[in-house]
Parts: sequence; C-alpha cells; structure tokens
Amino acid sequence: MKVHLMLPEGAEKPANLLVLARDALKADLELNTILDNVSKGDKFIRTAWLTALFAPLQDRALLDYRHEVLADAVAHPDVVRALYDLCLEAEKRRKGTAHWMTNYYLSSTYSGAIEYLINFTETLQKLRQQAEANLSGFRSAGFTDLFRTLQEELPDSYLNKVRSQLTELNNQDGYLVSARLGDYLQGVDYVLHRREKKLLNLDFLKAQTYKLTEKDMAAEDIVARQDRAINEVTNALAQSAEHLSSFFDALRTELGFYVGCLNFMELMKGYGLPTCVPTLTEKDGDSRSWSNMYDVALVFTKKSAVGGNDLKAEHKMLYLITGANQGGKSTFLRSLGQAQLMAQCGMPVAAKEFTAPMRGSIYTHFKKEEDRYMKSGKLDEELERMSRIANYIRPGDMLILNEAFAATNEREGSEIARQVTEALIQNKVEVFSVSHLHAYSTAFKGRAEVQYLRAERLDDGRRTFHILPGEPLETAFGEDLYKKIFKK
Repeated sequence: MKVHLMLPEGAEKPANLLVLARDALKADLELNTILDNVSKGDKFIRTAWLTALFAPLQDRALLDYRHEVLADAVAHPDVVRALYDLCLEAEKRRKGTAHWMTNYYLSSTYSGAIEYLINFTETLQKLRQQAEANLSGFRSAGFTDLFRTLQEELPDSYLNKVRSQLTELNNQDGYLVSARLGDYLQGVDYVLHRREKKLLNLDFLKAQTYKLTEKDMAAEDIVARQDRAINEVTNALAQSAEHLSSFFDALRTELGFYVGCLNFMELMKGYGLPTCVPTLTEKDGDSRSWSNMYDVALVFTKKSAVGGNDLKAEHKMLYLITGANQGGKSTFLRSLGQAQLMAQCGMPVAAKEFTAPMRGSIYTHFKKEEDRYMKSGKLDEELERMSRIANYIRPGDMLILNEAFAATNEREGSEIARQVTEALIQNKVEVFSVSHLHAYSTAFKGRAEVQYLRAERLDDGRRTFHILPGEPLETAFGEDLYKKIFKK
C-alpha cells in the first residue's frame, strides 16, 4: 500500500534546497521557533514540516492537489488527528517489538516478526474502520484513494485469515520440520510444515521423543537444522513487517504535515490572527499582493498578536525597503520569507490574503554579528557568503537581503550592493533588500521593475511597524533612538 497525501501517484518528489540555503533560512527566518511551537513537542510533526519547507513545490497541479487534501483536513480535523494517533500507536507497538530486526538468532527474528505483524494487524483494522466510517465525507483524491485502498485491501475476512496464520506460526510447542538425506547422507530440503490438527492424534502423541539437555552438543545442531527450515518463512515475515513499517512511517509523516497545519491555524486563531490558503502564480510571474502578512516567529516569541502589512505590486523584480531604525523592516523580511516557503509547500500562510509567483530556490543573506570564530572581517565574510549563493542561484529564484555590505563605508558598500543587485535582477532573480545605504537605495530610482517601500514613522517619532510604498529618505532617524536611550 502507498500513501499519496502529499503528492499524487507518479509525481516526482520536489528537489531539496541546497544545504547553504537551508541553514541560512533556518537562522534568518527563525524557523526553529515556528517548528517548536507548531509541532507542540511532537518530533514527527516537526520533521514533517521541516522536510516540506525545504522541498518547495514548483508545479501548480501539485500545489492544488495538496491544497485539496488540506481542505479535507480542515473540514475533518478530528478524523485526521485520530488517524495520526493510530500511527503513533503503531510506532509505540513497534518500539516494543523492534528488537527482532537486529537479533542474531534466526528463531528470535522469526518470533519477533510474528509478534510485530500481529500488533500491526490490529492497527490496520482500526485504520480500515476509520476509512469506512469517513469515506463519504472526504473529497480530495489523496484521502479518498487512501480510504478506498484500506477498504479494498483490508477486509475483515483477509485480516482474520492473516491473524489465524500468524497465530499458527506463533505456536509455542516447537516446529514441525521435514528433511531428506542428500547424496552424502547430509540433510537437505528442510521444510517447515503446518501443524495440522489431524496430526495431533493419539498415535502421534505416543510417538517416541527425545529431549536434549541444554549442554548436549547435539542441541546446537538441532537449532541449526531448525533455522534452515524456518529461513524462507522468516524472510517472508521480515519483508512483510518492513513493508508495513514503511507504510506506517509514510502515513505518519504525511498526516503529521497536515496535523501541523491544523495546529498552526488553531494557534493563530487563538491569537486572533488570520491564516489563508495562498494563491501561487507561475514561476515567470513578477507581481505580488498580500493583506495583513505578519511574522509567525514574532507571534510565538511575544505570545500575542502582531501587526501585519499590505501590498499590491505588479511587474516588479526588485523591492527596496528603507526607513527608520527599528521600524519593522527585518520583521517584514522574515514574514515574507516565511510566507513564501510555507506557500510553496502547500501550507496555509500567516496573512489574510497572499498571492505570489512560485520560485525555484529561496536564499537569504542577512547581516551577521562579528564573533571570535571569524577568520576574517565582516565584509569578507559577507562577500564569501554572497559568492556561494551566486554559484547556485538561478533565474526564477528569490533572494532576501538584509543590510548587506553595510560593514564598509557608504560609498563602497553602496557600489558593491548595487552591482550585485543589478546582476541579479538582470538575470531574473527576484530581490527583496533592506538597506540603510542611501546611495545604493536611490541608484534604482525611475526603474519600472523596482518597488520602493519604507518603514512608516509618525511625526512624533513613533514607529507603526507598517511597511508602505515610499522612496528612500536621507535619514534613518537614528536621532530618535538616541533621544529614547539617553534622555529618559
């Protein structure tokens, strides 16, 4: 049996983002904070979300498929959670019997695999019962195909037969084995036989028997002959157990993804914040719009609602964000990066509405604090990170820059940032850049493909943390911070 809750049958798995992109995204977008809260301590949900975030989809049909399954999960959260709980139950049962997988003795593998299969058969029956009870209420291809498969392949008659055979194999009275003499009087053609009831007659019970002591050298020989007889059966049992284990692993992972989505939506609802199913346009698109897009990590850090931002921009490839210090620019970049990643793996996003083009890979280049482990200066470190990104970034990708190349003076930093940004947008890479470098920020004025945004500051110096359309100013209002700190 196969699980197709994340991708339809025959679809290729999306490629994983490069390690250098994944590591930077986790740190710059504060993904660990999101994963820790959404998973609620469940390591399987955390892993499912982390895997999905770093394998963005770039096919509308695949995103639509995942959104349909998500819609079913939202409509039937209790059923989805119940199915996931059955997978956790199967995991607990497996832990209790997993020793057989690495056991040195074939007889222990034989008996362990039987116990393992008996336990899983009970869980399979519960899954089938859930499928029968809920098939009519689900609409997505992912769930309906799964439920129909469970119904068709796991009827009670089949499960009862499996139980009966496993019980028979699990007989504790020993093995009934036959063999014949080979050309050199050695034992060959060892076969394990069913212990048919007709054999258990009075004559059979009166047959002569021999009992070996534990120290009898012949005991090892008997065990070796027994193992030869049960070898093929043990292999078949082990393969069946591994197949079932793989099925439950896949089902747990894919259900865990949707349970994580339910957790996320419920948590945001608890803070009075909206979530939505995003709309993604084709990879060559260059227009974006969103309403009340906010930073999920900030919500979890503050444990309260936060403000969001609105935007509608058409035919833009470069977004330059300037404005007052501590005005919410970095928060804006994080919220955008989070939304883009979550949107491209079929998750709901933290916004009232969100429309964006699909992107290939997503990269971030945020300012890093200097530390004693650096082998060179901050500018060298920034340039080296940008060089690594440049080796891999491609047309249709997305780069988020936060205070890039601010470690040198205004003139040099502006020129480096300008040349890098120009090369990127000329090669169809979408760029979002926060900067205090005035010469860099104003170098793109008048360009149709450039959208200027600015952190709002009220006349009295207060920050609203809204990012609005607006061209750069010559000041970042550092004086506001000076007054706030030194004139308390």
